[in-house]
Amino acid sequence: DGKFLKFLFQDDLLDPSCIEVFLKETKEHDSFSLAFSDRRILFDSPDSPECQDIFIGCQDLPRHWSRLERIQEGKLLLEDPKLLDSPANKIGEPSNTFISKSAFMEVGGFDSKMSQLLDVDLWLRLMCVGKVQYLDQTLSSFRVHDLQQSVSNMEKGTLSNDFERLYEKLLYSPHFAGLSSKFKASTLEKLLASKELSMLPGREKIDLLEKIDGLSKRIKFMEGTYAWKVRKFFMKCYYGLFPGQRKTKSRLNPTFYESLEFSTFEKIRFPSHDKPLCSIIIPFYEQTRLTWLCLKALELNLEKNLPVEIVLVDDNSRDSTELTSSLEGVRLVSNRENIGFLKSCNKASETCRGEYLIFLNNDTQVQPYWLSSLVETLSNESKVGAVGSKLLYPDNTLQEAGGIIWQDATGCNYGKGKDHTEPHFNFLREVDYCSGASLATSRSLFKEAGGFAECYTPAYYEDTHYCFSLRKMGYRVMYQPKSVVIHCEGASCGTSEESGVKSYQRTNRHRFKSEWSGELTAHSAPVGKFSQQYAAANRLNGGKNILVIDTYLPVYDRESGGHRLYQILIILRNLGYQVSFLPHNQKAEEPYVSELQQKGIEVLIFN
Repeated sequence: DGKFLKFLFQDDLLDPSCIEVFLKETKEHDSFSLAFSDRRILFDSPDSPECQDIFIGCQDLPRHWSRLERIQEGKLLLEDPKLLDSPANKIGEPSNTFISKSAFMEVGGFDSKMSQLLDVDLWLRLMCVGKVQYLDQTLSSFRVHDLQQSVSNMEKGTLSNDFERLYEKLLYSPHFAGLSSKFKASTLEKLLASKELSMLPGREKIDLLEKIDGLSKRIKFMEGTYAWKVRKFFMKCYYGLFPGQRKTKSRLNPTFYESLEFSTFEKIRFPSHDKPLCSIIIPFYEQTRLTWLCLKALELNLEKNLPVEIVLVDDNSRDSTELTSSLEGVRLVSNRENIGFLKSCNKASETCRGEYLIFLNNDTQVQPYWLSSLVETLSNESKVGAVGSKLLYPDNTLQEAGGIIWQDATGCNYGKGKDHTEPHFNFLREVDYCSGASLATSRSLFKEAGGFAECYTPAYYEDTHYCFSLRKMGYRVMYQPKSVVIHCEGASCGTSEESGVKSYQRTNRHRFKSEWSGELTAHSAPVGKFSQQYAAANRLNGGKNILVIDTYLPVYDRESGGHRLYQILIILRNLGYQVSFLPHNQKAEEPYVSELQQKGIEVLIFN
């Protein structure tokens, strides 16, 4: 629940005044995202070559910047000509940094795919969203020794992979979209070198770099023209009036979903309908800015042919006036006391008019066609009781492609931290459960099942219990990958099971295990390997797996052979087999890919 984050490696040391000094120095600057201080180096393993390299590279970091002020805009540091020079880390380690929690959540936290440079990657993203403060004081000690993780990573040779991922982010991630062409050209050169494309024949590399330099100069010239400056002025005015229009889909990476950023409580308007098809229920407590972003994403991505009602449940927030006064067409339910997510959902459902209920966390941002995909699955598939969305972190790594419940009642977010475009996560599939962060069900069925079981109050495992109850009633729970939702996991309830609402996760797990012990005997024991998780995630998707290989996707509307193969795949699926299709040409031609995926067939096309 704190405003700031302070990470500490178990073998590093904080000076007694460290936290106090950071709090005092950053108090004046609410817009800071990252603060860092000097630290002393304790060289515990001088005989280790790896430790010697670390020791040399981590000394006197401030001198490696061209210019470092006491406080500056983070984006100025990103444009520093020495940014990509060695050492890559010019800030330090988690133990000598102090981070704004809101900025940390905004940029998506640490990248779990990084091993060595995960802190550098985070520092750079934090620079994009706020000011960076430097404290010219020694407030901690950093130990260099041969048992630390960095040494292990160097021995495994994972550093080059981290550099490639870092450079690709600097080029393609929307966090860095506003950086100069000169910076992009420099980053591209680093990426080429890291991918060993520097081994190209000398003339080819020179030609490539000359093209990059030429493009950079042309862009710089264009940006200096009078016409461009006038355009820039008017665009700045436009985005000042309509900040919600600033975000567009990345053209460099069409599979990247961008999250909105808060500016002001501008007006959000929803149309009213006498007979809504869907009732979207959003409980919230405090966090009005996060909730406004959730509603703004809804406004931007509502489909006109789907009449909805928005039911916003204020769980006794201290002051939500700014938020509620910015809303039109939203039905507000105000709780007189804080009753928690679960009871707020149940209470709101009693007054809903829609045929379908959509439960949505206030720390989510929905993407295009998220709702129609859920509704189509509920209405077109047989005996479907609930449907959940594909959940992504703000950095677009996968958070959940449906949930797995193990034999001991612990849960697994299937695919967590992986690339959401991988084929394993992109076909319609029956699952153990889907997260209540974005969950659709019919209103009548929700009432018949008794709503969310209030023994799980205030939250956690109520969605899992509901999904298990539906299965006991003869209904299926489906994961729909076409419904994409960004979820800032932990922004509403935290991430630690030791305190706050999150602490109920452990308590409710024991309650769930006791109630569903009979059903859990058919589930697998917890496993870590992805191949084993894949089997558990597809446990309900069919019996034996059949792999079908052909030259290309079955073009069922163009040729008789394609039509015949398509029908064979459907027959196999209807017979209860788990079907995977591998096209040799690896071309993802639409609508044929989506058609198979929506029939529950895994299409093995790898990006």
